[in-house]
Formats: sequence, structure tokens, C-alpha cells
Amino acid sequence: MSNISKVSKFIKALLLFIITLQVSVYIVLFLFATTQGESGEIWFHYLGLSSGMLMNFNGSWADIAQALVKENFNPSLILGIPATIPYFLIYYFLYKLFSLYQQGIIFTVKNSQYIKNIAAVLIAWVVFKLIYPIAVTVVLSFSDMSESLPLILSIGSEELVFLLTGLIIYVIAWVMNEAIVLQQEQELII
Repeated sequence: MSNISKVSKFIKALLLFIITLQVSVYIVLFLFATTQGESGEIWFHYLGLSSGMLMNFNGSWADIAQALVKENFNPSLILGIPATIPYFLIYYFLYKLFSLYQQGIIFTVKNSQYIKNIAAVLIAWVVFKLIYPIAVTVVLSFSDMSESLPLILSIGSEELVFLLTGLIIYVIAWVMNEAIVLQQEQELII
């Protein structure tokens, strides 16, 4: 049990480091960077320091990213920021899960709920990736900021992987929850 606690503490620290690094890079890049090129590449140069980020819009968002560039919009801001939301939700649920593991709470309904929440984020992300480009097009068209953005509904292999992964994680959490219920029933019988 002590090893689980140590590993969980390390993973929590690693998650906090990743979140802090990711948020600080995004803040600096989105506030002070200049966008270069059509690939979603953003660079920040200051006192000899350079930092860059490449938001790759392949797959189902590639067409909307290209259409936004043609209309002189920044796809990194419009598509990139929402693309980070699922990661932060998953980080949050992982942090909560490993906090329970660190306390020695391994098989509980709360643990399985955090695992189900991670699965729900992955499944919701697939739906979001389908709907968001349409919403962007509609909002920009109705606000008279764009007249020629096409309505794009596209699903790629990335979405199918997220969907399958989310479903598998959900089933694992469901089986774990059923095992917890069986264990609790056995404890009542004895």
C-alpha cells in the first residue's frame, strides 16, 4: 500500500507540473505571441528566448482550420483553446483519483465515478468535435464576420479512437463498480 501511495503522490506532482507548464505556455503564447504561417504555429520571442507551439488541425478540424485561415481568422485561438478543455478535465479527474489512491482508498464507488467521468469527457469530446465547427461557422456568419465559411461536419479516426477509448474506460469503471457492490454485499452477509 505504501508503494501505491508513493506512486500516486509522484503522479499528482507530475500532473500539477504538466498543468502549470501547459497553462503558462498557453497564456504567454496567446497573449504575446505572433502567429506565423497557416499551420497553427505560434511563436514567442523575447530577450533571446523562443517558445513555440504547433496546433495541428489534422483530421476532422483540418477543413474548418483552412477555411478560418482563408477568412483571416486565427484558428489557434478559435479551435485551439477549446481543444485544450478536455485535457484539463481529464487532468482534474486523474488528480482526484490519485488523491484517493494516495490515501489508500483504492476500490470505492468514488474511484469508479472518477474513472467514469474520464470516459464521459472522452465521449463528450467526440460530440463536441462534431458540433463545434458548425457552431463557429454559424456564429461568424450571423455576426457578419464571415460570409463564405462552409458548414463542415466531419468525423475522423481520432474521434473514433476517443469514442472507443471512452467506451472501454466506461466499461472498466462499470465492472469495477459492480465488484465494489458485490464486495459490500458480501461484507453484509458475513
